[in-house]
Amino acid sequence: MKRPVVVSSLEDIAGQNIKSKLVAIAPWVSQKNESGAKEILYNERLEAHLVTIEEGLVHSDRLDEYCKQAHIEPLAYIYASRHRSETARPALLAHVTGNWGDQADLGGEPRRVCKASGALLRLAFRGLLEQKARNAEALEKFVVDLEVTHHGPTNLQAPLVFVELGSDEPNWRDVAGAEAVARVILDILESIKESGFDLGKLAGDLAGVGIGFGGLHYAQSFERVMAGDSRAALAHVVPKHAIAALTRDTIELAVENTIEGVSWFVLDWKGLNADQKDVLMPLLAKFPEIPVKRTKDLERDGSKAST
Repeated sequence: MKRPVVVSSLEDIAGQNIKSKLVAIAPWVSQKNESGAKEILYNERLEAHLVTIEEGLVHSDRLDEYCKQAHIEPLAYIYASRHRSETARPALLAHVTGNWGDQADLGGEPRRVCKASGALLRLAFRGLLEQKARNAEALEKFVVDLEVTHHGPTNLQAPLVFVELGSDEPNWRDVAGAEAVARVILDILESIKESGFDLGKLAGDLAGVGIGFGGLHYAQSFERVMAGDSRAALAHVVPKHAIAALTRDTIELAVENTIEGVSWFVLDWKGLNADQKDVLMPLLAKFPEIPVKRTKDLERDGSKAST
């Protein structure tokens, strides 16, 4: 039976702090481990596994192999991860993974994107917003961000989502931040269980799932869609700087790897310049079955979003 897998890495300070909160909040027991993973824990009530690996999370390409060795069938991977940025801004973040162009400096393969679930990404992002609202004083310094699709891994056979604590070592060690991410992960596991471990049912209340195009690395226009009342979700998001590298094949792969199916292509119209629009629109026209919308179209109620 397929069950969710939480992933942490020994070389990830934030991930290990998040893991310590997961273990403190909920009961996990050691699972027999004859795999390449360092440790495997199991939560009986949530029917979820917690796998700790030695390699960095962006290079976790062997995770399917480790799970197979441990007789685990992954339904979804939920990564407890650090986020690093030059600004070191305190942040709680969510995103999925992939490389739109020929560069794969941070893991994964060029021109490959992961299997993604709009429902999972929406749960992660909105969960972080809820944690920030509930614990405003403890999390005052943290912003909540939705990031575009970036870095590895790209080859895993189950959909994944990264839930991150950033963006420098003092913040990776922040107790309130680590607990917030841990509680979001546990809430996701709870939602998956309530769905009967059926990601299709998990997405049942959504108006639809889109692939986003445009804007910067921190996808503010798409954040408004995900945070609003439209019941719309995004799976993959392509930033404007990656538009020039796009091909029909990479867009088709993103469509195929969105497990709910793609209801719309969603454009951050103001987040695209004329040259980028000239590249993008003919590519999207090759998918006549998928409507093209703008972010403002989905910042409405669910009935309008789905038309």
